Amino acid sequence: MYESVANSKISPIERQSLIQIGAHQLAREARQCGLSPSTYLKLAIAFYQSDCSTYTADSLCESANVRGSLSMEFLFEQAPVAALESPQPTLVFDSVRSRLTMRGIFEDALRALEDAVREIDSQDM
Repeated sequence: MYESVANSKISPIERQSLIQIGAHQLAREARQCGLSPSTYLKLAIAFYQSDCSTYTADSLCESANVRGSLSMEFLFEQAPVAALESPQPTLVFDSVRSRLTMRGIFEDALRALEDAVREIDSQDM
């Protein structure tokens, strides 16, 4: 199911339009909470990434379904096995962005959303 989202094709114009719609909706929600759009986005990313990461092998979850149909491991970039001290996969944390690094089109879309939200922040000043 989730893989079909990764494989979907939309035009660059549609993609940019969706990013802008999402950024403006996020800015409205942020203002309702008394937060800047960038702060609100950081909190939302932390919440959703922590929830998604509980469905990965890296979570060390005791559930029997860690890599089953609910697995969201494909969303995250993983460290190369040679760089690890253990055979367990480790998710890559981007300390500059203060979040986990997403994989492929998910990272591209998230960076575009972060840029659009920063643009809204700069217009609000």
